[in-house]
Amino acid sequence: MIAGREDVALRLFAFPHAGGNHNSFQTWASGLPGDVEVISYSLPGRGRQQDEPPYQEWQSLIGDLVDFVRLHDDGAPFAFFGHSFGALVAFEVCRQLRLENRRGPAVLFVSAHRAPHLSPGEQKRFLPQERFIGLVREWGLVPEELLADDELLQLVLPPLRADVTLDEEYRCRTGGRSGGRERPAARETATSSSTESAPVSKTVH
Repeated sequence: MIAGREDVALRLFAFPHAGGNHNSFQTWASGLPGDVEVISYSLPGRGRQQDEPPYQEWQSLIGDLVDFVRLHDDGAPFAFFGHSFGALVAFEVCRQLRLENRRGPAVLFVSAHRAPHLSPGEQKRFLPQERFIGLVREWGLVPEELLADDELLQLVLPPLRADVTLDEEYRCRTGGRSGGRERPAARETATSSSTESAPVSKTVH
């Protein structure tokens, strides 16, 4: 299936925060015009792919998400929205589409993340368990009832820590040098608000 609908005026690809999945955007469709389709995904290590190891390097992650976007590109206009870690992922997918001379998003919306060329600052991926849980609590990414359940916590923390690791290991390389700048592949806007074998699962709203 190329698209969930044939009457789409805009397809919005939603990139979730660290440790997140498509459920982060499950209510969005009700707040958008009826001809806007929201598409998101779940990465390995969470949900139905709980038993699969999370991504540990950027190349595979971005390559699979580029395939994911291509699979759902039927010619209708589309945009990207990325929140937190998802902002960085959306930025890299956008860049890769451009490098491959493929159609990119009309707009790249990002929120709650530093500019790609800036250092992440304090390294959080090496924090001991209790301090990391405290940080997760501060972020508000995980419901308190999950943080209080040791068994569920063991399912939630590994993919979250894996995404944080990717985020902190990221180095922006544009224009042939780290931290350089090049003409953006799409208009970038800050906001508050595959193939069948690719290891991402999708949800269409």
